[in-house]
Amino acid sequence: MMYRLCRKSRLIPFNTSRVNKLMHRCVKLGVRQTTTQWKEKLATTNATGSINATESLYDDWASSYDTCLEEWGYKVPSITANLLKTYCSESDQKPMKLFDLGCGTGLVGREVLSIPGINATIYGCDLTEGQFPMARDKGYENLQQWDLNKFPYPYTDNEFDAMTCAGTLTYAKDKVKVFDEWCRITKPGAIIIISHRSDMMEEDLQYFETMEKNGKWSKLELTDSVPYLPNNENYGMDIQVQFYVAKNGKN
Repeated sequence: MMYRLCRKSRLIPFNTSRVNKLMHRCVKLGVRQTTTQWKEKLATTNATGSINATESLYDDWASSYDTCLEEWGYKVPSITANLLKTYCSESDQKPMKLFDLGCGTGLVGREVLSIPGINATIYGCDLTEGQFPMARDKGYENLQQWDLNKFPYPYTDNEFDAMTCAGTLTYAKDKVKVFDEWCRITKPGAIIIISHRSDMMEEDLQYFETMEKNGKWSKLELTDSVPYLPNNENYGMDIQVQFYVAKNGKN
């Protein structure tokens, strides 16, 4: 039991449990205010469709990005990492060079590096640099500022053993051209894991199938839909996401 002084210097009990609850309530209130602020800014930026506005948003958002995504129930990084584990068999558990496109603060890499048996060196790129310090803290070893629609990417042919793209494909202008570039920088047989909004996948699946028909990759799995940001009322249960897993088909 802690004590505090009253006006006449008499010690009286100090209710630490009550103070802790009050502090916790204040923290939750602060988080709620922060997430509300960024929820509105995200909606406004998405409505404009401006690359410059998007770049500015994510730079400004960097310090509280992880907190917001956690509060909104974002599970895409953990699902991505688990799919990577599933499709990298026990016999393939050797050092892996992984490329994370649209890496942001490094949420996917954090999940990947937490999986026992996966020994990954993670490279990342993103449209903005503002989130890179957080990604470095999570274990990313190489980070580049890059627009996914600018070709060629600053990587050599056959450089990566695996690749992830979580929550970024929405910004691709020419998906087949983007997919071709992914196949160039990944090795034969490399695993490529892509998340995409289900409402957009209905129309865009043709581009994934084009890659398969052209022998650029083989489809390993297209998952069922799961909620994208279930605790963000602008998304809720209406906006879902799917995961497409491919294997680089070049010889």
